[in-house]
Amino acid sequence: MPVSGAATSATRENAARSLTVTEEVLAYLERDRIYAAYAIAQLTDPPSKKTQAMVDESQAPAICVHLKDVELPFLLSMGDQQGVASILSAGLCPWQAYLVYKPDQAGVVESFYRPYRRTAMLRMHVTQDAFLPVEGDAVRLTGLHASKVNQLYTTEMSCHIYPRQIDMGVYYGIWRDGRLAAVAGTHVVSPGQGIGAVGNVLTHALYRGAGCAAICTSAVTQELLGYCRDVVLNVKEDNIAARRVYERLGYREHCLYFEAFGTWRLRRFLGWLTGRRFVT
Repeated sequence: MPVSGAATSATRENAARSLTVTEEVLAYLERDRIYAAYAIAQLTDPPSKKTQAMVDESQAPAICVHLKDVELPFLLSMGDQQGVASILSAGLCPWQAYLVYKPDQAGVVESFYRPYRRTAMLRMHVTQDAFLPVEGDAVRLTGLHASKVNQLYTTEMSCHIYPRQIDMGVYYGIWRDGRLAAVAGTHVVSPGQGIGAVGNVLTHALYRGAGCAAICTSAVTQELLGYCRDVVLNVKEDNIAARRVYERLGYREHCLYFEAFGTWRLRRFLGWLTGRRFVT
């Protein structure tokens, strides 16, 4: 399946080139499979038709991938910071994007983009060998439970889950006093690539401290590990309580990274207006 993107000829000043085959993009992303887990899954399940990717190998390899036909389009930067700068200068630089980048790329990425609501996140990871399940009374949810799931989420979160997202993903919940007290689900699942991402974990305030989050997350993780060799999740760096819950299940920190909404800085915008790639 081709990956769209304008061709860029390598020059002495800029060695960035477009990747046009999904398998080639995946091969580069596999160099840091856990950090790139979301991109790997969303490239293939279902196959992405609106993705741009470029690589620069003039130093240590660098790759940027812009996934546009997903619920939250994002620009992932990975690898050598000079290579990332080369790629962004070469044209893989949407005027607005949800940015995903590591701290050592921050200087470069933030020279092109002004970040808003930048959040320091930890990517955590578990495999079957490391997993420590927690037993409990979590039950598998279906799309018929969507209204109850959203009723819980609206107490603290802004997300809205559709029935088909629950049916296509993996969601478990715990019921208390006739209501859904806790839930854990998935962001992406790719059996073909052997990757699943746990997310949307929430316990109602009335039922916290009883281990509900651990039980639900354990149930989701256990099912995913039946057909995914790697299961990941994201947690804010300063959320110590949540990190301890996940560590209890065998999750370990893989890397620190940033998430932020970004728009072009003024000089980037002026460069676009004048037909130049970048104004120094």
